[in-house]
Amino acid sequence: MAKKFIGFDALKRAVTLVLEALQAEITSAEDKMAHCCGRNLLKKSAVSHVNANYEIANYDLTDDLQEGETVTLTLYGSLGSDRTRFQAFNSGGYAALSRLAEFKADGYGRMVSKTTFKWTKKVSSGQPTPSNKSLRIYQMPNTGTSKSTITKAKFERGGISTDWCPAFEDFQPVT
Repeated sequence: MAKKFIGFDALKRAVTLVLEALQAEITSAEDKMAHCCGRNLLKKSAVSHVNANYEIANYDLTDDLQEGETVTLTLYGSLGSDRTRFQAFNSGGYAALSRLAEFKADGYGRMVSKTTFKWTKKVSSGQPTPSNKSLRIYQMPNTGTSKSTITKAKFERGGISTDWCPAFEDFQPVT
């Protein structure tokens, strides 16, 4: 039986077609991943915070946000018995962003609260301008004494809340 020889041009076309098909699959997978697991902009967002402090958590941001940019915050946890809501602030605690009050079961045994809002650096007259480097979460009212819990947090661009995933920066080696 004689061997058939495939010419170089035919082999090159076949490899090109295979590479194009693989690239299309990779692009499709990336699109699906971005849709189901948007980029988390909070470093160390899986660290649990359980306390009665007025400021319950402070998360470093992975990226700069622009004034007026739409963002979505999702908190997993629960409010203390004498607390009415969590309040999110840009950096220094003077630029109020949004309130999170109602926690609902998500079907997986977790309590979740979500809010979508516009990022801002605006503060009341006389207050310091925020550094735009962190997201602070306070429990309200500040006179409360009960402990609240945040087990995980997700902060992402856009108006759609997606499943929790860590920030890419959480996997970077420490230098």
